[in-house]
Amino acid sequence: MEPLTVDIIGREFYFLSSKLGQGGIAVSGFLRNSAVAMLALVAAACGSTAPLTSVGTQGAPGAQALGSDASQGLDGSAAGAGGGSAGTAAGANPGASGSVVAGTGTAATGAAASPSGVGAGGKSATVGPTTTTGRAAPGPGVGKGPAAPGQLPAFPEDGVTASTITIGGIFPISSGFSQVFNSKELARMVTKLVERTNAAGGINGRKVRFVWYDDGFDPGRGAEVVKKLVEQDKVTAIISTLSTFTTQTTAKYLLDHNVAHIAPEGYQPESYSMPNFYPVTNFFDVQGARIGKYLTCELGIKRVGVWSIADFPASKLGGDSIVKAVQACGGTVVDREDPKFFEADYTPYILRMRAANPDVIASAMDPLDDAVMVQTAQTQNYRPPKGMMFLSAMSAFKSIAQGMGSFADGFWSVSEFDASVGANSPLLNDFLTFAKSIGLDGSDRFPLEAWSGWAIFEAAARAAGPELNRTTLRRELDKLDIDLGFACEPFHFRPGPKKANPCLRVMQWDAKKQVWNTLKPFERVVG
Repeated sequence: MEPLTVDIIGREFYFLSSKLGQGGIAVSGFLRNSAVAMLALVAAACGSTAPLTSVGTQGAPGAQALGSDASQGLDGSAAGAGGGSAGTAAGANPGASGSVVAGTGTAATGAAASPSGVGAGGKSATVGPTTTTGRAAPGPGVGKGPAAPGQLPAFPEDGVTASTITIGGIFPISSGFSQVFNSKELARMVTKLVERTNAAGGINGRKVRFVWYDDGFDPGRGAEVVKKLVEQDKVTAIISTLSTFTTQTTAKYLLDHNVAHIAPEGYQPESYSMPNFYPVTNFFDVQGARIGKYLTCELGIKRVGVWSIADFPASKLGGDSIVKAVQACGGTVVDREDPKFFEADYTPYILRMRAANPDVIASAMDPLDDAVMVQTAQTQNYRPPKGMMFLSAMSAFKSIAQGMGSFADGFWSVSEFDASVGANSPLLNDFLTFAKSIGLDGSDRFPLEAWSGWAIFEAAARAAGPELNRTTLRRELDKLDIDLGFACEPFHFRPGPKKANPCLRVMQWDAKKQVWNTLKPFERVVG
């Protein structure tokens, strides 16, 4: 069997969802997720991809706990539904070993229990009541007594002992979307960065322990693993969560427990409004405004069709921003389509859009729905005269554009990430060299995002010094300035909304060369 491509995943996602719907079964988005995951696992059994793991952990200081090499540890067998069992994996160094703790498998019905043990198929679980609703600022630590002379102070409830620092991660490894989101690459990137830092002596004399879980792109599982990371593993911070739903449903819980979430993915409003969240991306409304301005003010395209997701708040706001920008530049939105998140059949929407006859389609959807939308347009032999333009996620998903073939030639995107702009940046050069050394594509956005999350955490943790804990880490994050090399200005996180990388540039897909070409230099944009 040929390796799975996004084109195939999109087609099977669309086909299977449609058939289940026609059969009279109420199909939730999460059940469709499970169906896609099942397709990926079937492909794996046929030799197209390796089996997937549920949980990984960086073991005792100096020990590699994810297998004898990077891929083996991340490609171990997944645990089934229920608790799973613990196992061991050989370490990278001779004689070194560490535990790999099996995580909860995906239930056949798509249901996921909340931490209280109650859950329903397709419904989001929460992590329990929250008590903090305001913009809580980090304050002084409570009950943090001085260390004995010559010893590092320990704050075990905050994930810090005299010799270790524990950080967490959450990646949808077992989801059918894993290949699209490069989930394993993110986990491997952070794992290898931790190993490198530990080999060099750690952070201020402490070795770092990295514990990550697979949430399967399911908010119920996401709520469970976040609770486990915070209350059982006692993490100091969480880095690079990729799952939109987990980011959204656990935001206030993490604030209540004073846990910093660095480089969260998902583009939810919570990522930009919660004072303990430190994003490296732009929110959808910022990107939408840039898209509308580019198409109408700069290219002079007056007739625009807009797509967004009705029940995905970030997407809806992005669509609204496109509309406002197009109208402000004297253009007209001739049609706007708002399907629901992971809706099975986009044919009616495509037919309405074709009847409205826009010159260009501007999409504020997530990349998976973009893939289904474009797949449906191809099926209907419909392509707007001047093409389509997408949010920043599209510029990262080469596999989606590759699956479209010549259909995607000339499509546009905006992007906050471009590794080609920082040739003189020591940090960015480090990323490019490091990515190559572990077999990752340096031009791919998600490994770069994971690397950024680690670089930001490490800088803040070092600045916090021996007194590192959840509070002092957030204090240092709030005043951090760090030039990562791939944006138009250094990253900084000042308290307030939209504290993110404000840099965007316009890209265009070249189907012959299979690359996104830069059309315009970075611009600084604000919400």
